[in-house]
Amino acid sequence: MNKEHFPKLHIRGDVNGDTGDINFNGDVTVDGVVKSGCNIKCASLSTQSVQGAKISLTGDLHVSHGIIDAHTITVRGNVYAEYINNSKIKALGNIVVQKEIIDSELFIGGRCLNKNGLITSSLINARSGVVAGRVGTQKASPSKFQIGAEGIIEMMLSELDMRIKKKSDEIKAIKKDIADFESEEKILHIKISDALYVQDRAQIDLREIEKQLPTIEASEDIMQVQKMMKVVKELKEKAEIAEKTINEAFERQAPIAEQILIKQRRVEAIENEINAIELKKRGVKELAVKNEPKAEINVNSKMMSGTYVAGKKAKLVLTQNLSRCRIYETNNEKMFDSKKEDTNNIDLIFNIVALS
Repeated sequence: MNKEHFPKLHIRGDVNGDTGDINFNGDVTVDGVVKSGCNIKCASLSTQSVQGAKISLTGDLHVSHGIIDAHTITVRGNVYAEYINNSKIKALGNIVVQKEIIDSELFIGGRCLNKNGLITSSLINARSGVVAGRVGTQKASPSKFQIGAEGIIEMMLSELDMRIKKKSDEIKAIKKDIADFESEEKILHIKISDALYVQDRAQIDLREIEKQLPTIEASEDIMQVQKMMKVVKELKEKAEIAEKTINEAFERQAPIAEQILIKQRRVEAIENEINAIELKKRGVKELAVKNEPKAEINVNSKMMSGTYVAGKKAKLVLTQNLSRCRIYETNNEKMFDSKKEDTNNIDLIFNIVALS
């Protein structure tokens, strides 16, 4: 659907316990704050700030101020915010932050863009690299950067696979229920068949006795008449029991058939949901192929010692402060003489150059 034709929802105030959760197939604008305990699922979301809410978007997240204490944010597009504090965000696009990123975990399919801000005590997993202003402070714990890796792609594919498995397991459980109902249905068919036979046999025997009864009564053989009447009573009781069995079985058959139909439809619905998830997986994989990973960090101000940087293969812990630099992963061949024995020292395949 063209974004211009997406339906739009405008909340004039906060999203909180009074408004309830939002599940909307379009773009949502919130004039106030999305507060803790609320869930929003929509295309794109624009709001003043996010405070501990759960967000799931197929588009972009625009936050005028900050994202605070939010540990379940998943965005298929980009994230724009003034600051991020104590939050966990997964975005297939870029995350653009004007000021600080503090005590947070960001998993990004694109780039982390924090050109003039501060990143401290955070984990940044960015498939296409990072542009940072300042990284770290004297007192804060060091930040960790994982760049050029498939973290977000692998994470999203793993989550989608888990959803597929969960739904596949649900289908298995439902099919078992269907099989149990079908087994019960077969048992009922046998019960009905056996009861019909008993009923028919009793009716045949009763008709035969009715033919013999005038002759027996005429013989004035009281014992024979009593015996015959006892047989008639027993046959009628058998017929009544058989009739009751048949009725009960027929009454049970109807809800069983209805349950089987309901469960078969549920299986079809879940299969459609699995197909939709498979399409999402394909989209994530296509994005991975389309955008080449980039293992580099550009630091516009200063990066403090102790900062950890990992690429596809390389790992690096800064032993001194760095100013205005570019850290990027390069091939061993460019950094080492192939005859040297220490070419497997992966700390040395990061190159650090000064920014002009």
